Amino acid sequence: MIGKGILYVANSAWLLDSLILSTSLYIVHYTRVSAIYRRQALSMVIGSIGAVAGYSTYAIGLVPWDLDLGSMIIALNGSIFAFGILYFGLLDVSAIARDRLFESMQEGGKKP
Repeated sequence: MIGKGILYVANSAWLLDSLILSTSLYIVHYTRVSAIYRRQALSMVIGSIGAVAGYSTYAIGLVPWDLDLGSMIIALNGSIFAFGILYFGLLDVSAIARDRLFESMQEGGKKP
């Protein structure tokens, strides 16, 4: 049986660090966002935590029979993000852009 090499370990460490960093950034964003966008941010946090938990269980070796959970995790996270897109308007940037535009204006303007 071939063991895991140094590049595999380095890649796994980089991937896990990236997942944990992105999850922590999502959590920070969730705490700072206004109540209007909190459900959108929550769907991103849940999806990211699912990715971290799935990869961590695989990397630690808690998965029986050496199964690769990647496809199941992708399907689960895809359904979480699809729910966020369909019900919470996750990709709706017009409201965010409008808020940012009116916050940055120095002169008065009429809201549509």
